[in-house]
Amino acid sequence: MNILRLCLVLLMLAGLAAPASAEGRLWDSGDTLTGQVLVDPSGQMGPDEALNRLRAGAGQNYSPKVFYPTSGSTAVWFLLDVPAQQRASSVLLIPYPGLNSLRLYEAGSGGTPWRVLAAGDDLPVANWAVPHLFPAMPLEAADGAGRALLLRVQNSHPVTFPWRIEERAAFDARHQRLVLVLGMYLGLVALVVILAATNAYTLREPVHAVYAFHVLTLALTQSTLTGVSGLFFWPDSPRWNDASATVLPMLSLAAAAWFVRTVVSPPPRPWLGWLLWAYAAVAVILAISFGTLGRDPVFRLANYFFLAGIPLLVGTLVWHARFRSVHGWWLVAGLSALFAGAIFTAMRNLGVLPMNTVTQYGAQLGAAVEIPLLMIGLYLRSRDRRDALVRRAALQTRDPVTGLANDRVTRERVDHLVERLALQPGSACVMRVRVGNLRDIFNAHGIQVMAGATLHAASCLALITREGDTTGRLKDGDFVLILERPLTEEKAMQEAARVVARGLAYSKRLPPEVTIRFHIALSLTAQTAGHGDRLLDGLGALLNEIARAPQRVIRIAPPFSAPASRAGLPAKG
Repeated sequence: MNILRLCLVLLMLAGLAAPASAEGRLWDSGDTLTGQVLVDPSGQMGPDEALNRLRAGAGQNYSPKVFYPTSGSTAVWFLLDVPAQQRASSVLLIPYPGLNSLRLYEAGSGGTPWRVLAAGDDLPVANWAVPHLFPAMPLEAADGAGRALLLRVQNSHPVTFPWRIEERAAFDARHQRLVLVLGMYLGLVALVVILAATNAYTLREPVHAVYAFHVLTLALTQSTLTGVSGLFFWPDSPRWNDASATVLPMLSLAAAAWFVRTVVSPPPRPWLGWLLWAYAAVAVILAISFGTLGRDPVFRLANYFFLAGIPLLVGTLVWHARFRSVHGWWLVAGLSALFAGAIFTAMRNLGVLPMNTVTQYGAQLGAAVEIPLLMIGLYLRSRDRRDALVRRAALQTRDPVTGLANDRVTRERVDHLVERLALQPGSACVMRVRVGNLRDIFNAHGIQVMAGATLHAASCLALITREGDTTGRLKDGDFVLILERPLTEEKAMQEAARVVARGLAYSKRLPPEVTIRFHIALSLTAQTAGHGDRLLDGLGALLNEIARAPQRVIRIAPPFSAPASRAGLPAKG
C-alpha cells in the first residue's frame, strides 16, 4: 500500500505541475493587445495581398476568445501588434499542439522576399522553426519601437487563437523544467503499467492487465495532446503526429469501456455487457476512420460520442460500487476525474469554450488523478477477493465453526503422531476433549449460546497449546489436542486441569450462569503404527465412561496396541 500512496503523490504532483511559468513572460493575449484578422476562404491569398488588405482595414479586430473559421481550405491571417517593451530576443508561443499549419512572415530588407518561419502538423516537428510541444516562433530583439507580426493559420476545425511572447532565456529554462516534469510523469506511468501487469500475472485477475492497457493508451493520448509525442516519439512523422491526436483518444476511450466491462463482469444484465462492448467497438471504428479518412468527416461526431459515453461508463461503475464492492467508489472517483478534465477539451473542440489552461490541460490533470485512484481501487478489490479465496481454501482444512483443523486434517495428524509414538514413547500427548454439558446449554439457552460456548471451549484449549501443537475438531463435535512435547502423567494431568478450570470460570461471551464442563481423555503411551483411528475411538469410549460417571473428568487411557484390546478401560488412579 505504501507504493500505491507514493505513486498517488508523485503522479498528482507531476500531473498538476504548472504547464507554464509566468516568469519571463512579456505579453500574452490576455493583456490589452491589438491586431487585425482577415479570413481567406480560398486559402490562396499571398502575404503581400493579405498585408495590404489588413492595413487598409479590411479585417476585423483580434480577440483571443473568438473562434476563427479555420476549417477546410480556409486560411486566417493575423496582423498582431507587438508592444515596444519587447527588446530582448524572445519567442512567440501559440499553445495549441494540434494546430495544422502556422506561418510567420517577416519582411526582408531592401525588397528581398519574405522570410517564412513554419510550424504545425503539416511539417515534421524536427523541421519547425523552434521544435517544441506546440508552435513557437523566434523573434529578434526590437530597437525599442513596436512592430507587427504577420501570421497565416490553417486548421481542421475552428479554434481560438491565444498567444504570448516570452524572453528566449525564460522560454529555454521553462522548457527544461517541463521536460523534467513530463519525464517523471511518463516514468511513473511506466511503473504503474509494470505493477499492473505483475498483478495480473500473480493474482490471475485479467482486470489488472486491462487496466495496464488503459493506462498505456491514456498516457500516449496525453503525451500526444500535450505535444510530447510529436517532440520526442515521432518528430519526423507529420502525418502520424496529426492523426495520433484523434486516433489515440478514441483507442483510449475504447480501453476505458473495456476496463469498465471487465470490472463489472459478469454484468447485471446481458444487454449492458453488449452495450459496453458495442461502445468500445464504435470507438475503435472511429479511430480507424480518423487514421484513414482524416479529421473532417468524423471530428464533431467523435466528440459527441465521447460525451454520450460518460453517463454509460460512470453509471455502470456507480452500480458496481453500490451493489457489489464498496471499493468500487475509488474507480468511480478515478474515471469521473478523467472525464471531468476531458470534458472541457471536448467543449473546446465543439466550439463551446475558448482555448485556455483548463481546456488545454484539463484532460492531463484528470488523467494524473485517475491513474492512482484506479490502482488503489483495484488493489483493495483484489485484496478482498484474495482474502475470500483464502477463506474458501481454509474451509478445506478448517472447521467452519471454530477455525480449528477439521476432522480429516486432525485424523491425519493423529496417524502421524501414532507412528512417532511407536518409535519414541512419551514424546507427545493426545487429548480428546468433550464439552459434557453442551446439550444442556442448547436446551436451556438456544443455538446462539451453544455456538458461543463452542467458541469459548476452543479458546480454553489454546491455554495449554504452544507453537507446533495441533488443535482440531472432529465431525462429532469433540476436540483433539496434540501437544508436541514430552509430558509425564502428572504434568499431563496438570495441563488438562488448567483447561477444566478455565471452562468453569466466568466468560463475557456467555450468560453469567453458564459454564463449560470439560471431559478429557488423554494418552501418552506408544501405539501400534497406522492405527490413529483406533486411538481416537478408544479415547472416545473413555469419554463415554466419564459421561456415565462424571466424578473424575480427566482420565488417562492405557495402551491400545492390540487389535483385540478394549478401549475405555478404567482410568488409572
